[in-house]
Amino acid sequence: MLLGLGTWSAVGAHALWRRHAASPGLVRVVSWNLRNFSGATTPTSRHAPGHDLARLADHFAAFDADVFCLQEVLNPAALGPLLPGYTLEASATGGAHGQRLVIARRANLRADPPFTDPCTALNPGLRPTLVQSLLLGGQRWSIVVVHLKATPSGHPIRQAQRRPLVQMLEGLPRPRLVVGDFNTTGARGDSPASEITSVCDEFAAVGLHRVRPSLPCTAYWEGSRFDRFSEPSVLDHVFAERAAPTAPAVQVAPGLQCSRSGCAPITSTPAYPDLDLERVSDHCPLIIDVLGAAAVS
Repeated sequence: MLLGLGTWSAVGAHALWRRHAASPGLVRVVSWNLRNFSGATTPTSRHAPGHDLARLADHFAAFDADVFCLQEVLNPAALGPLLPGYTLEASATGGAHGQRLVIARRANLRADPPFTDPCTALNPGLRPTLVQSLLLGGQRWSIVVVHLKATPSGHPIRQAQRRPLVQMLEGLPRPRLVVGDFNTTGARGDSPASEITSVCDEFAAVGLHRVRPSLPCTAYWEGSRFDRFSEPSVLDHVFAERAAPTAPAVQVAPGLQCSRSGCAPITSTPAYPDLDLERVSDHCPLIIDVLGAAAVS
């Protein structure tokens, strides 16, 4: 059956996430929006402040994932040195800002070639969807990575994107795992919870269930004051097959600043910065563990 809530406490990444030796029957997928990753270490804009590449590489290693599903990658080639032992494949296009999707898998995992599905690219400014069939734990999974339109004003566009996305998902081989940045900010004057409920209802119609994370946030944003006070939000989601006797058990835990803060607001200043928030990403990685399986080559 699928587990609705993760069972982990919010502890450090290195204690929690290294797991292959102790848990050989577990497949791990990490979904993460990398905030306009270009490989640059210095800012190119307020929204692309540069990355601490050594810190990011350390996090990738600590997560010990079989598959990484990454969003907002401006330069996929720059990820290669940070993910030794992985095969990286990117979406063919990336919307108006070139924010491409990337699936990075352990090099020994069997996979079909990925395909870029234009179902969510309703106009040239919108990002497509990346789909790949991977052999994980003795099962062939359909892995789907999305990054929908942002902001409350983009709500009508997100609604329009989800209709063809759901149709595409219905035709994929099962089991399916759908991950990424759904940008569930809610419409203007409405709550994020309302939009999340709508997404869940739409996905339930094609047999997919939202796996609730162990903590109630997945990202941070500055709010309207821009005073270094960052507020938690829920933008990133994981959908898997509904509970069934043959369905794998799935657990989801947000990592890094979400885990450390317990989803409380974060104050990050030049004197006392939160290094993951400032130098890695405003989104937290979602660590997705599929239980009772073993990654095979």
